[in-house]
Amino acid sequence: MGRKNKAPKRSVKDSSRLIAESQDDLSSQNREPSVPCADNATTEVPNHSEPESVVKTGIFVAVIIFLVMFRIGFAATFPLETGGDGDAYHKMIRNGTSSLVHMAGYPFLFHHIQHWFPTNRSLLLCQHGISLVCFLVVMILIRRRFGLLTSVVFGCLYGLDVGILSGVSVTRPEWFQGDLFLLTLVLAFEAYSAGTLRRKVTFYLLSGLTFTWSLLVKLLTIILIPIYFNLFLFDHAERKIKFCCVAGIALIAFVNLMIFVHVFHFPSTGTTQLTHDKGWIFFKKIKMVLPREKINGDVGINMKRYLLLNSYFPKEMFEAENIPIYRTFSHIDGIDKSKREQGQALFDDISRLSESEMDARLAERQLDDDFIGNYLTTYVYLGLPETDALIGKIFREMIVRYPGHYAMNVAQGFMRSLFYSPSVPRLPILRGLHEAKSGLQTIWFDPDDILSNFDWGYVSFKNSPECSLFYSEPRVWKPGLVFFSYWSKIRIPTWLRWLLILSGFGIAAIRFRKNRHLDPALFYLTLAVLSILSFMLLSNLVFVFRWKEYQVINPLWHSAVAVAIHCILFADRKEVPGKWASDANRISCAS
Repeated sequence: MGRKNKAPKRSVKDSSRLIAESQDDLSSQNREPSVPCADNATTEVPNHSEPESVVKTGIFVAVIIFLVMFRIGFAATFPLETGGDGDAYHKMIRNGTSSLVHMAGYPFLFHHIQHWFPTNRSLLLCQHGISLVCFLVVMILIRRRFGLLTSVVFGCLYGLDVGILSGVSVTRPEWFQGDLFLLTLVLAFEAYSAGTLRRKVTFYLLSGLTFTWSLLVKLLTIILIPIYFNLFLFDHAERKIKFCCVAGIALIAFVNLMIFVHVFHFPSTGTTQLTHDKGWIFFKKIKMVLPREKINGDVGINMKRYLLLNSYFPKEMFEAENIPIYRTFSHIDGIDKSKREQGQALFDDISRLSESEMDARLAERQLDDDFIGNYLTTYVYLGLPETDALIGKIFREMIVRYPGHYAMNVAQGFMRSLFYSPSVPRLPILRGLHEAKSGLQTIWFDPDDILSNFDWGYVSFKNSPECSLFYSEPRVWKPGLVFFSYWSKIRIPTWLRWLLILSGFGIAAIRFRKNRHLDPALFYLTLAVLSILSFMLLSNLVFVFRWKEYQVINPLWHSAVAVAIHCILFADRKEVPGKWASDANRISCAS
């Protein structure tokens, strides 16, 4: 029989030496407090060799340089567009005024830096610079969480999308809201994934700041509130830490709102109410929901009051009366008080009538489409808050009276939103390169209509009536115009976006069922898709989903596609790229 090997005995002195060495190793590590996580949270970080890390960093930097140069070429090609609503926003930026028909967060911020950018060209470069900073921050954070490939895919989808870049070249707020929308979600997700207290609190507060200003730019991003609820619900930080983060976000929102209202909005408009265009939006929605023959007194008593009231007002619209729309909504008392006193006295008399008396008067008066669409004149003669309140009641009456019509309109609008894609980009292109018909969303330049040539390849085209709606001087860089006219034809179909997202979601869900861990990719993809769908739904509930709303969700959509591709490519990998372990909150669903 062989002899058994016995483990060598350790002396007390050797044991003490080992304990001391272990204590020295622990003391040399970073002692920043970590956030308490679930018991099954992993703590191992994938080790990558230093040469490999250098190569990846070099690739990342090279991609960023390429995307920056691409954006510089775009910004150098086209002038700043200031047409349509962009003209109103441009005047608000330059004059430092607010409005009650447009949310003024975007003009407020850019007005206070516009003295550094006095020309339209410099303002254009400023907008692209701010958008570029937001874009690079998102790229860096996506690389940190999901690795180099996912970050590069997102960067190319976003950075080479001329639809996004053309939106930045316009004095409208949708591009800014879209960047803040994406940045808010990515910062909040980084906070959720953080493993240290300082990092978690910092990123939650930063996301609260960007969320606040996305609301002040336009209110539809309010749908992020349920997303925050989900993040805090699944976050494994202690309750007191989450409470402090929520309190901090609320404080940041309150302080910034007070600064915006009392420093900029109230001195300009005379009211703390952020907008007074709800009646405008709601009545347009009513006309979308109901056929013309149903827009009558059957909707409810407030509709009868509205119809009878408008039958006494002049039929002329704003231009005929020489009453500009934006002056009407520039101040709470933007219209002569005598007109409002006349309208309010008439409305008080009508409000005292019984429903049968109103029916009798309506039968006596001839009502046509001019009366139905006269809600803008109602603002003039009744007042901004009074008209908002009246049409808000009509909107609620319409939903109660015709719930089927309303639900069908919202459902159809939501389905159209899922596959919405602008037929042509909103930028000047050479005629003949797109099959879509010319319209207000696209400016066509005829190659033979060059008016004059300038240095460095810049040319000036003839200022057609269509072009004059958008540009005061259509001077463009001709090589860039030719390139981007062709490049704008390259787009990812909406159906392919959804196919990639659903494929990535399905693969990640299968992996989740196997290991019972909700990894960050699946969680982020879920939050992004919920945000996109909620935004589409809310748009259709209150009005309609248009190219404006598409511009807001487009950056977030690109990030969802990139993470979905990540889920597909790394479906069977035990070790995925990105900093998962030391920071990520792994959620256990094991019983």
